[in-house]
Amino acid sequence: MKKYLLAVLLSVSAALAGQEYDVEAVPNPKTADAADFVSNPDRILDERAVAQINSVLQSLEANNGAEVAVALLQSIGNHDIKDFAVRLFAEWGVGKRDRDNGLLILFVMDQRVVTFETGYGLEGVLPDAICKRIQMQEMIPFFKDGDYAAGILAGVERVAAVIRSEENSGGEQAVSGETGGIRGIIFPGETGGAWSKMLAWLLRMAAVFLFMATAAWAWMTIAAARIGRNKDLKTNQARCRSLEAHQKNMTTLFQVILVGGFILLLISLNWGFFFFLIPVLLSLIPAGRCVKAHVRKFRQQPFTCDCGGTMRLLSEEDDNKYLNPTRDFEEKIRSADYDVFLCDACRRTAVFAYGGSKSRMYERCPKCNTRAMKRGKSTVITRATCQTEGRKRVEYACKYCRHTENRVVSIPRLERSSSGSSSGGGSRSSGGSFGGGRSGGGGATSRW
Repeated sequence: MKKYLLAVLLSVSAALAGQEYDVEAVPNPKTADAADFVSNPDRILDERAVAQINSVLQSLEANNGAEVAVALLQSIGNHDIKDFAVRLFAEWGVGKRDRDNGLLILFVMDQRVVTFETGYGLEGVLPDAICKRIQMQEMIPFFKDGDYAAGILAGVERVAAVIRSEENSGGEQAVSGETGGIRGIIFPGETGGAWSKMLAWLLRMAAVFLFMATAAWAWMTIAAARIGRNKDLKTNQARCRSLEAHQKNMTTLFQVILVGGFILLLISLNWGFFFFLIPVLLSLIPAGRCVKAHVRKFRQQPFTCDCGGTMRLLSEEDDNKYLNPTRDFEEKIRSADYDVFLCDACRRTAVFAYGGSKSRMYERCPKCNTRAMKRGKSTVITRATCQTEGRKRVEYACKYCRHTENRVVSIPRLERSSSGSSSGGGSRSSGGSFGGGRSGGGGATSRW
């Protein structure tokens, strides 16, 4: 009798626990009925909820053509839900073949997680941030209360509303910040006319740009004034390098501001922050021009010679006779730029070297010491694999003395493609009667 009761209890507990699914074992709802979109093998939803969800998705497909599949499973074992969703999407081929307008909503009970996997054609309508917002605002609150049917239905209805609003707006996204797309990004949570909101955002961006550009310009102007008064910087070259160091510090600060803004963007999921990062980045342009103007001023500034006379900058045409042939050649190929100063009293010269506009293309030749060594063609000796690095032969030639040499450099190992990556180039399911769409790898995942 005890053995019989134990067997009954084990059977009941196994039935309650549900099956642990692999992708191939998940029932395709289209196999049983072409009008069904919900796979509910563990009876997580009751029949009434399934019928309501199917009705919403049938109407959506009839009016818009988009296919939304819903799968609710008790367990997928130790499988990663994102990888599982990508493979299940490919297995069923959710979405129309020529439009890839499919969405898979996968719910896993024992992991307490729900994920959206979007097709290529819906990525613009349902970007990752909007998918995440739908989950957190419409679904997770119900899931926390144990009302899974209400959570799934609310999520499906909001998804359908977002897709319909995209169609009704003639290809644009809905104005609401909850509907995604470009307009949802630019006007999050606002009401009113589109043009008035666009003007409001442009004015805000302009204000941010003017503030940051003024701050950057003031920073460099004050720094240039201090450098000009610094008696310890005795040469033009020293003053230029000091100003460039201040510019690097300012750029670092702006980079910190940009990173901070991007972190806020990720935390808040409000893509409006993105449009405030743009003017911050653009504000570096006037600061850079300010630096160039002061550098040019410092480089041209006359200074006092040891004899008491004045050292003045020679023109590009006049300074060539005071440069040796290698320096003259470097100026011609723009690998370096030389400023030559001449004292009117004692005829003494001073030469200062600066980087040319193409200095990054050249390195110093080991034979003639001229900055005229340029990289040429490369030939693969051994191809790189996932296990070993490769090797290639790179040719270098000096444009001045014609010295050549070959260098063997390594090629980094190839990276293996992740199994959880997009199935964009993957197979389309031939089974079932979904349309054969492809996953774009986008979507979102939330837990409760």
